[in-house]
Amino acid sequence: MNRAGPRAVLLAVALALALTGCSERVSQAGFERVEQDMTREQVVAILGEPGESSAVSLGGLNGETAIWRSEDIRIIVSFAQGRVVLATFKNMSQTGEPEQ
Repeated sequence: MNRAGPRAVLLAVALALALTGCSERVSQAGFERVEQDMTREQVVAILGEPGESSAVSLGGLNGETAIWRSEDIRIIVSFAQGRVVLATFKNMSQTGEPEQ
């Protein structure tokens, strides 16, 4: 019989706590802390790394859209030149929209 050693158990617990912490960040409270003109780094400090992002650069202008997801919540933040220009909160259980 294979048994996990203490190190494996500690690693599993640490991973579970880290994942739980990330999903707790993606919340209405986390979204409400995001403000216009914040840097991407400031937003990541609040919400954690986004699950998805896409970036574009054209003629010296840079833009990015980043998406954070938890079970029913989507937070979408648009950045221009590395600063927040638009932030949107969606509670998918209340909108009736299909998951994307």
